[in-house]
Amino acid sequence: MTSSSRHGTYSFNSPLRSDIEIFVTTTTSFDPVSLYPNESYSTLIHFKGIVEDQGAIPGDIIPVGSPVINRQGDKFGYYLDKDSGYLIDKNI
Repeated sequence: MTSSSRHGTYSFNSPLRSDIEIFVTTTTSFDPVSLYPNESYSTLIHFKGIVEDQGAIPGDIIPVGSPVINRQGDKFGYYLDKDSGYLIDKNI
């Protein structure tokens, strides 16, 4: 297994790790207080058309492959697969 960063790929695993949770909604409404305050999270990305880390510990968000916004009817989201996504590069 290899680890990647903006500095390259390494042949060892980092002893540090960070677990993430991804919340996906099926409705078009958004509760404006559902994931606030922003400072409660080291990383917080709302993916509401802008890919920006609004958490307590800012980090670079680097596109990998070609993540694109996908619209289906009145809903939209980011289409991510094994070749497309985002790398969050930060010191934790």
